[in-house]
Amino acid sequence: MSASEVLDIPPVDPTDKRGRILDAALETFSAYGFSRTSMAEIAKAAEMSRPALYLHFANKQEIFRAALERILDRAYENGQSELAASKLAGRKRPEQESAIAAQLTEYLQRFHGDLMEVFTETMHGDDFLAAEHSQATEILEAAARRSRNGLTRYFSELQKVGAFEPERSGQPAARWVELILLSPRGFKQDKPGVTLYRKRLKTLAIAVAAGMSGASKHQRTSSKRLRRKSGS
Repeated sequence: MSASEVLDIPPVDPTDKRGRILDAALETFSAYGFSRTSMAEIAKAAEMSRPALYLHFANKQEIFRAALERILDRAYENGQSELAASKLAGRKRPEQESAIAAQLTEYLQRFHGDLMEVFTETMHGDDFLAAEHSQATEILEAAARRSRNGLTRYFSELQKVGAFEPERSGQPAARWVELILLSPRGFKQDKPGVTLYRKRLKTLAIAVAAGMSGASKHQRTSSKRLRRKSGS
């Protein structure tokens, strides 16, 4: 599958020349790798002349950054659309925990899981990732800030509808946000396949939802009370 298919990017308007260029660039980067893709090949894929291409982008690096930004923006939007705290209002606590786990699972799959698939299950995926780190540090940092802000809003909304209580969970929202943001990076350390990576993301979502509910904390408290009553 292409990046557009994985991320469900809608077809661009034929009159949108910039969009056509970015679509063409994604296809050529995937087919030939960043280092071996030329401006001429991008122009050919976008069905325009090289001079016309240079009217929109000065060089291949500029096109790459714009294409990467488009990928990250779409993945963010797809993931964020899965976080709907308002749907948890009025539910009982066990139902809230289950719903949070489901929402976080879909968020992680649509954002981190889909990006992993885009970057690794294409020909020359390693080359694309190497270019990502060398050409687009600012874009990646901006995407990380945006993700943090989006998750922070989600936790704030959860708290408003009574689905998250920092005291009960034993951790402030910022700690849970940090865990959700940083864990996916660690999951890549042993270079897993996409299927295994997605399973790890699901486990993270379930673990975070359980921790947020404070279930473990309350179970420990109950156990201590039982031991005191039994004299152990």
